[in-house]
Amino acid sequence: MMAHPTHEALLQAGMRLAERHGLGNMSINAVVAEAGVAKGTFYVHFANRAAYLVALHQWFHNGLRSAIIDATNTFVIDGNLAKVMAWYDNEWGFSNRMVDLTKLVLSKG
Repeated sequence: MMAHPTHEALLQAGMRLAERHGLGNMSINAVVAEAGVAKGTFYVHFANRAAYLVALHQWFHNGLRSAIIDATNTFVIDGNLAKVMAWYDNEWGFSNRMVDLTKLVLSKG
């Protein structure tokens, strides 16, 4: 299922801001300004900053996982893709980093 275009725009805006400034100081105001939407629109898609950062984190890892699969499909044979993806999910997957991200978000208020 495709995300709503505004939802996607907010996530893309957050990724650009994270690349430039990191996650720690990312504000809702900065995200909506980068995405070119009203602040109220943000709250249609996300309950608060913490929910947004969790969604951004998941969106990033889903994209990275897809990119790894696409990049390795041409040369990984004999079930090795499953091994590569199991390693990725274990080392860098969404669930393993969620606790750390949640702690960071909550510590920043």
